Amino acid sequence: MILEREKDQIIVKRQTNENFEKFILLHLTPILDPIILPSQFGFREHRSAALQTFHSAIFIEGIFRKKKKIPTVLTDLTQTYDTVSHPILLMKIRPYISDPAFLLLQSYLHQRSFYIRHLNKNSVTYPIQSGVPQGAVLSPILFSMYLNDIPHPKGVKVFLYADDLAFLSPFRSLSISLKHLQTALDNFHLWASQNDIIINPSKSQAILFSYKRFPSQPPPLSIDTTPIPWQSQVG
Repeated sequence: MILEREKDQIIVKRQTNENFEKFILLHLTPILDPIILPSQFGFREHRSAALQTFHSAIFIEGIFRKKKKIPTVLTDLTQTYDTVSHPILLMKIRPYISDPAFLLLQSYLHQRSFYIRHLNKNSVTYPIQSGVPQGAVLSPILFSMYLNDIPHPKGVKVFLYADDLAFLSPFRSLSISLKHLQTALDNFHLWASQNDIIINPSKSQAILFSYKRFPSQPPPLSIDTTPIPWQSQVG
């Protein structure tokens, strides 16, 4: 049971942290938001999941008009917010911000810890060595910058909404589309391994958008040798 005095302390600390994060965000947004990929629609002003869906539908409709097929892979990532490497994140942001802003952000990320309180007893305090705080106002823009250098190979269109990624490869020849798409997946897997991001291939999905019914299931695509299941519809 938490005493009323402790509750007051928690509320004050939480409000102080939020104000501090808003102050940093106010200075970082004008610098970082223009740098974030146009294909990233997650947690950005004047962008939404509905608008992303609309853009995707318009893109696919335009490809259909050209009589092209669009094999698509929707990737499943595991606990991406929790696996963000602080050193890698800071390295990615460092070239764009001033020294004082960098030191402030570095302090914000590095000086974090947690403990468990149970029956009025506290556990040992442990440092938080990775991840961006879920629910914090700073987390979305930091996370977007972390994903901002995802490879975009030639012949492949990438759509992002936060940590949801879709890879589309439109060509008249299905074999060419699949070749480009597999290259994109190989590059993405390499990038993920270098950035401590975990891909779950078995929960990722592949679907073929086509202006006419395809007579058989397309050849398999894979991530790190694990096949990605083809679906007739995705949700």
